[in-house]
Amino acid sequence: MLFNSYFFLLFFLPIAVAGYYILKYFKQDTASKVFLIAVSLWFCGYYNMTYVYVICGSMAFNYIFHRILLKTERVVWRKVLLFISVTTDVGLLFYFKYYDFFVENINKVFQSNFDIKVIILPLGISFFTFQQISFLVDTYRKELEQESILDYCLFVTFFPKLVEGPIAAHKDLIPQFQNMKNNSFDKEMFYKGIILFVCGLAKKVLIADTISGAVDWGYTYSGVLNSVNVIVIFLLYTLQLYFDFSGYCDMARGLGYFFGIRIPLNFLSPYKSKNIVDFWKTWHITLGRFFVKYIYIPLGGNRKGQIRTIVNIMIVFLVSGFWHGASWTFIFWGFLQGIMNSLVRIWHGVKQKLKIPSAKTSTGRTIGSAISIFLNFCFVVLTMGIFRAQSMEQIKQLFGTLTDFHFTPVFKEITDFLTLTELEYIIKLIPHGSAFLSSAFGGVCLAYAFFFVVMYIVFGCKNLYEMEKNMKPGFIRTTSMAVLFIWSIMSLSQVSSFLYFNF
Repeated sequence: MLFNSYFFLLFFLPIAVAGYYILKYFKQDTASKVFLIAVSLWFCGYYNMTYVYVICGSMAFNYIFHRILLKTERVVWRKVLLFISVTTDVGLLFYFKYYDFFVENINKVFQSNFDIKVIILPLGISFFTFQQISFLVDTYRKELEQESILDYCLFVTFFPKLVEGPIAAHKDLIPQFQNMKNNSFDKEMFYKGIILFVCGLAKKVLIADTISGAVDWGYTYSGVLNSVNVIVIFLLYTLQLYFDFSGYCDMARGLGYFFGIRIPLNFLSPYKSKNIVDFWKTWHITLGRFFVKYIYIPLGGNRKGQIRTIVNIMIVFLVSGFWHGASWTFIFWGFLQGIMNSLVRIWHGVKQKLKIPSAKTSTGRTIGSAISIFLNFCFVVLTMGIFRAQSMEQIKQLFGTLTDFHFTPVFKEITDFLTLTELEYIIKLIPHGSAFLSSAFGGVCLAYAFFFVVMYIVFGCKNLYEMEKNMKPGFIRTTSMAVLFIWSIMSLSQVSSFLYFNF
């Protein structure tokens, strides 16, 4: 089920919220948790009931090992239990997500003929698998006590963050689920939830989906692009991915607020970062936290010298690339992220040793920051272009075109996608508006206006987390949210799935 669908907005969500608070009103706290688990499984299995069987089997297996680990005292047996449980979780993820990739590459290398199964990827399996692995490792480390089966199931299935995260740790959610009996309807929190949800929906529907047509066209017809249009397509995909994924996470946080639950933050203006290290502290924050806690630190982190630190960083980013998908393009993307991350850390170390001074004036610091943000954003754009590519051959072709340095105006096939249909209707009501739109100049103006507004939102506006403290009810804010919601609803005629469903 999609957040950006009529069924979810007009049927599922009202039932979920109303049912939960009706049960809370009659002080049926256990029943309210069971109800949330039930609607979450409904959400998961809306398109395919097989998804429900997979997640329920995974939850049962992991909860049993959670209980066994808590009761086992001998260290050697605890290690064996942890190994079995984590290996099984990884094996399940491997089967659904990576089996065909490995078989395909084995067939190429050894000229064999093993069958490709074309396995359907269960919804959210990457996210709920990592979440349960973290739960088991924390159980092994004795960082948590025995949790009730209801709280655990709600921790795994809670529908706002089920299919795209954030990847919540037990400490993020389970204490809140345990305290649900004390939750009462919080008007201020509910209002903030509405704003977060509406803004996230607008980011997805009005911005990401508008850009998606141009990006899809560019990668489908990559052979006809020239240098400037390759840059434009890379840039547009970088914007699309951010507004798509961060829009989902804003909606997830807003939905959590509807039930009195605070879901962890996952984005914090990542494109304003001055270097790639800072970027990864603000992009997909919960995934980065998972890799640091459960891979980077156990490998030794930065405690065993510079060379070992670089090796650990490369391992983390290669795993990150492979986690995103079963393709060499993702692995190559992870490799480049690891290389740049290592170079930045080495440079910071050199600066400290040589005591290279920073700019002394505020103007110098501002200019230096702007240059750093621009250069880092350029690297992100280029690597996001690789992330979106369909094959290594397409990456080679796109970067070959990029280095041809053949520049022309942006193709009309691209700019035609960058217009909002609803805005065109409004312009047609203005005298000579239809003539303006029918001219080549008019369409290009709208496309560039849309692009610069989007760029201003990215670099010139506060993010929703920064604005959250001042999200108090008011006529202007409430009216603008109502208009934005209606506008987004009107744009749902062509429902598209979220990009991260693929990962």
